[in-house]
Amino acid sequence: AKALIHDLGVSEFGVMEYSAAKLRIEDVERLFGQTFRMRPMMGNPWNILLVEELELIVSKNVNSTLKDELSEQNMPERLIVVATSNDVSSLDEALLQRFEIFPFSAGPTFAEACQEVFAPLCCECSFIKC
Repeated sequence: AKALIHDLGVSEFGVMEYSAAKLRIEDVERLFGQTFRMRPMMGNPWNILLVEELELIVSKNVNSTLKDELSEQNMPERLIVVATSNDVSSLDEALLQRFEIFPFSAGPTFAEACQEVFAPLCCECSFIKC
């Protein structure tokens, strides 16, 4: 996930990183209601939210709020949410539908899938020649 973020041209100042197990409803509301409503800082083309081990969200309220904020009508502009999971089968189906899923493998499959999805974004910001 961090390599993908690096390849998107985002410095550490444009990334907010959370462990899903420690994510609180106040964090979700602040991030989506304030932090990510601002333009990306420090020359970053995007704001990035990295949620590690999404299957470890403990609170149903956090899960519900995150689902709401990740819906198309609520998503802030210039925000990419990257979530990792070791077991997507335990995740709420409605939450999963808000993500494009890339099964990770040690081979080139993951990188190729990401390139297809993110190429239009990269071209838009012109840090990759199209």
